[in-house]
Amino acid sequence: MLFLFLNLFVLLSFSSYVQIIYFVFGCFLQDSLADRKKKQYGNASRPTSPPVREDSRRPPVSPKYRKPKHRESKATDDHVSAARSTSKGSEPATRSPHRTRGPQDAKGRRGSGGTDGDEFRPQDLAEFLGRQDGFQAPVGDMRANFSWQVDRALASLPHIFCMKNERMKLRPKIRVCAAYTSRRGCIDRSSCFNIHICPGFIFGDCELENCSMGHRLHTNHNARAIQAFYLRCLSDSQLCHFIKMNEETLQRETTQRHLDVCRDYNKEKCNKSCGALHICLDFVLRLGDCSRPTCLLSHDPFTSKNYKLLQHYDFDLAGNLWQTLTAIICRNPRLQQMQKNAAYQRKHIRPHDKHTNSPRRETLHVNKQSIGATSEKSRNINRNAETSRTNVWSHLPEGSPQIPEICYKSLSRTCEVTGCPRLHSEIHFHWQVTEDFDTWYNFPKKHVTFLEKQFCNPENNLVNLQRLDRSCQNKGLLSLLKCHPWKIVFNFTQWDNNCACIPIIYRDKEYYIRRLCTERNPTQKLRANRFIWYFQDDSQKWRPFDLADNKRLEDAYQQTPDGNCTMQIGVARYIVDFRKMNQKNVSTTTIRNIRRRPLTS
Repeated sequence: MLFLFLNLFVLLSFSSYVQIIYFVFGCFLQDSLADRKKKQYGNASRPTSPPVREDSRRPPVSPKYRKPKHRESKATDDHVSAARSTSKGSEPATRSPHRTRGPQDAKGRRGSGGTDGDEFRPQDLAEFLGRQDGFQAPVGDMRANFSWQVDRALASLPHIFCMKNERMKLRPKIRVCAAYTSRRGCIDRSSCFNIHICPGFIFGDCELENCSMGHRLHTNHNARAIQAFYLRCLSDSQLCHFIKMNEETLQRETTQRHLDVCRDYNKEKCNKSCGALHICLDFVLRLGDCSRPTCLLSHDPFTSKNYKLLQHYDFDLAGNLWQTLTAIICRNPRLQQMQKNAAYQRKHIRPHDKHTNSPRRETLHVNKQSIGATSEKSRNINRNAETSRTNVWSHLPEGSPQIPEICYKSLSRTCEVTGCPRLHSEIHFHWQVTEDFDTWYNFPKKHVTFLEKQFCNPENNLVNLQRLDRSCQNKGLLSLLKCHPWKIVFNFTQWDNNCACIPIIYRDKEYYIRRLCTERNPTQKLRANRFIWYFQDDSQKWRPFDLADNKRLEDAYQQTPDGNCTMQIGVARYIVDFRKMNQKNVSTTTIRNIRRRPLTS
């Protein structure tokens, strides 16, 4: 028992000594740390408690009264970048043209001059300007009606509103999506804020009833794009006006100093608004003699798009194919260098020239003074090459196709036949004039519309042709008809299947005009190549046949255009002579004139 107490006493004594040693060592360590801090920071006294931040002493502010400066500036920057990308035509757009609204947009515009509770509504400004002439109004009147919203719209929405000569204008940078019109189509539609529609419909060129690109402005995608520019208040004609204006501006900005051949088109990856010629480069450099027999690129410099570019750069369009290609190369230093480059010539050596001992013919060098100075023999050769290698278009000065019809695929620009025997046109009907039935001159669009309207009316017998202006670009047509008042004699219309030939007279001169229409397609029913038959009654008025008789007459005419047929109308029996264009009643021997006219366009 005594031994246990002794052991307990020794254990307690040893623990006390350990605690004393720990206490002394802790004090020593604390003093040494204090001396080290004094040497490092000086003799300034340090607070023992953690410092209190000044922000914590202020009363808390409600989130709705805070000014999100960084967030608002970021949204403005993103909006400006999106507006720039939209105005430059980059596809697809990455952000909406809307400006991101912050909490300051609705209330608290003391700096902008607004009162509490006012709301920024750019759609009201767009609606007001849409009712004005020229979509513009004086800035003073705009500030009187909308106060601070005018300055804010000009500052934050430069892609929709602008100011010039103290007038606020509505100029939205809305245009057709270039990716949508390409082969792949618009991939990222969720971030695209351009219009998905047929460009030909905007410019009034496309007349296809079932166009694959669509002619509707108010689809789900287009409605979202229109709303992004605050243009829901505008009509369809006003929207088309802005889209067409922006497309023309973009085309002017992308035009180059020298008319060039599109490089991307020769790589089969070009969009439709590049401002360069869409034609085979090898065909141009070899002046109409492509070295690739299976070339799928266009060899026609007179397509609708190329023809407009040649007009824009003031090329002489009265020359033949060789002269036009020579002029294109002479005005472009890059094409001249490519033609003279020996490496280019070696790259395009023909296969049969590699294995023959005969020397390869030299490439024709271009001299600016030699444009148009070819011999009569070369002119005939080049004219024959032009007829066989290019297509005949209705917008050219001359158009003498082998088949007097309009190519159906040319209206959708999908005809891939080089040297197509039919006329290529942008609409389903066209009018031409000739003197010798060898060379046919194309009428301008205004005269084509006038002739079609007059011809569709069966009551017209003698009509005055609209006079040509001195500013007519078709010099061949102007030299033929001049500015004389020609008269169209519809009474003597002659038909060659679906082609109508009509004489025109002026004094002792007599020429002929003809109407061409689109070839018949079993899958499409077009008004231009559908016809109505009329008969002349006792009062000299022209009455149409009923639908059943009209169909029987048209079917019989398509089978035998120069023959006749027998028809039973009610109790009467008639013999119709298509060559004389009359009908004879078998029982009464009464003869009446008949006429064939196209459906009203």
